Amino acid sequence: MIMSADRLPIRIQRALCDAGVVVLDLYLEDLARLAQGLPFDEANMADALPRKYLPRYDLLFAKEFVVCVSTVVWKLQSPDHQELACLAEEFALYAIVGRAQALLEVRGRPVDLGDVYEEAFQDIDFAFLFHPSFGEVEESEIGEHLRLANLRFEDWFEPFANVPYVHPYVADTSRSPHQSHGCPPQSDGEEARSVEEFVEETWNERANTG
Repeated sequence: MIMSADRLPIRIQRALCDAGVVVLDLYLEDLARLAQGLPFDEANMADALPRKYLPRYDLLFAKEFVVCVSTVVWKLQSPDHQELACLAEEFALYAIVGRAQALLEVRGRPVDLGDVYEEAFQDIDFAFLFHPSFGEVEESEIGEHLRLANLRFEDWFEPFANVPYVHPYVADTSRSPHQSHGCPPQSDGEEARSVEEFVEETWNERANTG
């Protein structure tokens, strides 16, 4: 679990887990549609990302982001304490929290999820990226003075200082032109799964249990 279980009622924990699965399903569908030429601004995941960087989002970026969403979904249900590892994972949880809020309202149990932001996020500096009025704060001297870390587009998949490792897929610098990240050491012969394998396995599992 990303947060201390005793800080959140069971219904909120369940709503977050349910919302994570819904968001992941939507974004997996996005991958297939983007591969067929869907404009990124029509993808579901576009709503979870800063609009000002829309021209820089492509299929490779979408694959990496979906891997981060999947990682966060797993962390929400892990029996062990987990931390968000990078800004992209914060974007992922931000989308999941929004979906959980909607689910709770539909279920007639609206609740303030402010504790999630306090417990799970490193900070909420990423909110600057969603407000045009702040301009390019991540590239400015003001941003440097405020110590706004990891807000530059190239740093979204970089691991936070206190969480040195990100998922091996987004840490694969030989494939990705977007960034270079930390990755836990792999044993001889061990290879990171590709997102294509991950998507195929996920859909096969759902088909077999549907």
